[in-house]
Amino acid sequence: VLSYLSVADLVRLKQVSRVWHQLASQPFLWREIKLKGVTINSWEYLARNIIEMNSSTDLDFDGIKHSAQNSNE
Repeated sequence: VLSYLSVADLVRLKQVSRVWHQLASQPFLWREIKLKGVTINSWEYLARNIIEMNSSTDLDFDGIKHSAQNSNE
């Protein structure tokens, strides 16, 4: 069931409790990250806290949105 969640949903789920954090942190959920429809507010956060910490191997940037508020990042 967790494999059907979006990246944004998984990140939110990790904030619910320690148990949900562990469940949503399983490596198989983060191997391929699809960012379609996701707004990136901080590229640094994406790189450090999602890609590096989860050892992601595939990134799909199709349909990605960038927040104009932080265009200097």
